Amino acid sequence: MNDNEVHAECLRLLQEGLPEASTARPGEGQEFVPLCIDSEGDIAVVTFLRSGVNGAFPAFIEGWTFHRRDGEWLELGGGGGSAPE
Repeated sequence: MNDNEVHAECLRLLQEGLPEASTARPGEGQEFVPLCIDSEGDIAVVTFLRSGVNGAFPAFIEGWTFHRRDGEWLELGGGGGSAPE
């Protein structure tokens, strides 16, 4: 999953909300596992676990921040790091 796909998935989550709980882990056929959406007014953060195809690299936890302007969510930035087992 490249950054453009992650960005699109974050926007989808901001519009539709989190899916039902999942027991999937990164590397088990799922590269992107949403953890949390936190929003306050026009600011939001989407947090998720992400890994390479078939667990090609250790899981990362990432958070992306967004600002809603004129009804659209605009990315402000984000970052992440290795997620503990």
